Amino acid sequence: MPTLRLLAIADRAPSRRISDIVATTPVDVIVTLGDLELSQIRDLELITDIPKLGVYCNHCSGSYMDTVGLTNMRLNTVIVKGISFGGFEGSVRYKESAYAKMYTQEEASALLKDFPRVDVMLTHCPPFGINDDQGDLSHTGFIGLLTHIHE
Repeated sequence: MPTLRLLAIADRAPSRRISDIVATTPVDVIVTLGDLELSQIRDLELITDIPKLGVYCNHCSGSYMDTVGLTNMRLNTVIVKGISFGGFEGSVRYKESAYAKMYTQEEASALLKDFPRVDVMLTHCPPFGINDDQGDLSHTGFIGLLTHIHE
């Protein structure tokens, strides 16, 4: 499998400007993994020569990807340098919200049922039982992701 250098951004803005990071560090693909606001990643607009992939989550506005040139990976697949990427947005539904990207366990499982095999799966929410907190619904992983990985 080819080597790929990935810059991942999630939950908060990087400590340095993204354009400064990619100017000084080799990066083959940039991924955003949710819980970000446009103001935290606006610098991505300046980067046009590196693929940019992202998923939204429960604290996102759900409207910034086009503005900064990110490919929305929600139930989407993309190949970068011979490596396939897939994406699933959101978290387990723990509240009602018109904007937050959240799904019940059943909804997530149904959406992922026929999702193709990929080398890298971009998510904000982990698979159930892997680095999640099952005692806190907002930080519980998706059973459907765990099933997808095993299959």
